[in-house]
Amino acid sequence: MKRSTTLSVQDINRVQEAAQILARHLSQDITIKELAGLVLLSEKKLKLGFKHEFEMGVHAYLRYIRLEKVKELLVQNKPLKAIAKESGFKSESGLSKTFKKVVGVTPGEWKTRYEQLDRVI
Repeated sequence: MKRSTTLSVQDINRVQEAAQILARHLSQDITIKELAGLVLLSEKKLKLGFKHEFEMGVHAYLRYIRLEKVKELLVQNKPLKAIAKESGFKSESGLSKTFKKVVGVTPGEWKTRYEQLDRVI
């Protein structure tokens, strides 16, 4: 019989702390094992907690917050190389490839659309 894993309020708080750690350290590669150790959770509980709290896994959440940071920096007119570094991507091409795959357009196309919407509003 398989045991189910339940999350306590303390576990949820630790998952939220883990999310904050990821957000503060976007440019660093932190493994799930390291992150779990930092917040005193098992890897299993950390993964389960991210699914419960954010409806996505740890890696998907990290990609999501990195791309949100990219959008924030794009509207500040920062160069793509600086954006890639600050948001945790290894290269401009890696950033562009991931951005297009997830968002559906290139960073440049997204920025153009954002600027057009900003003028309308």
